[in-house]
Amino acid sequence: MKFSSDELELRIEKCKKVLNSDANSQIFAALAECYRKKGELELALEVCSQGLSIHPDYGSGHFVMSKILFDMGNFKEAYEELMQAKSCDNPTYSMEMFECKLMVEMGNISKAQSKLKELRERDPSNSQIIAITETIKKDMHKAAGEKQAQEARRDIPEEVINQTAVSADNSKDRTDVEKLIAFLNSFPNLVGFAVVEDSDELIAASGFEDESKLDKKSVSEMLTTINENLRKVNLGEMRNCLIETKLHNLIFRDFDNYKIIIRSEKSFSLGLLNLKLSKIMADLHG
Repeated sequence: MKFSSDELELRIEKCKKVLNSDANSQIFAALAECYRKKGELELALEVCSQGLSIHPDYGSGHFVMSKILFDMGNFKEAYEELMQAKSCDNPTYSMEMFECKLMVEMGNISKAQSKLKELRERDPSNSQIIAITETIKKDMHKAAGEKQAQEARRDIPEEVINQTAVSADNSKDRTDVEKLIAFLNSFPNLVGFAVVEDSDELIAASGFEDESKLDKKSVSEMLTTINENLRKVNLGEMRNCLIETKLHNLIFRDFDNYKIIIRSEKSFSLGLLNLKLSKIMADLHG
């Protein structure tokens, strides 16, 4: 179930009220899930851990914990929590679907395909099944391409490889942008994005080809408007900003060399994006 920011805040207050009156309530799982959806993963982890210490056999609590760990990129621990959830309760369809996503992230493609086949027979039109299947196809295609590249590399003389490495180092900035764009293109529930250099020069855009088409002028105006209004209330320049619209979410991230504008579905995991995007930017410029 999807909630707007206001609905999430209202649900959080209700859950906290219940917990304040009964510290042993199992509603901790619902509270942790709300924090997860808000992208507050550390807080979600803390709430869920405390709840599970009181209710170690609560399957729904372990399932929420699994999703929190997944969003944090801890796939092995997430899988262990999911297995714990399934052992406490009868496995639900949502658990089975989530297990497929986990197995894809962990590289266990064959097992994921087998489980997806079972789920597809039960619900052939499920959009999540279709999305996971497409992800598997992309991963398999990528793996095949990497294998071909490795085989071809064995036949290239060492001096040519070294020369290529020097050329690649000279074009590091261009490669960094390509890696960033490839990462954004692969992120789930992302509708579009724009990458802007520190000078507000638009260097890449995708998914803004409809009525919200982006160009250099519109990007510059958007960033200027946000920063001017932030400065008016003495908050300084934007670093990380989320704007919810009727159709999509707009996320703005400002790094040392690039500004990134993201247009996403409402179900977009902001917490996971922040974790992975910060990591890839650190890798590119570390």
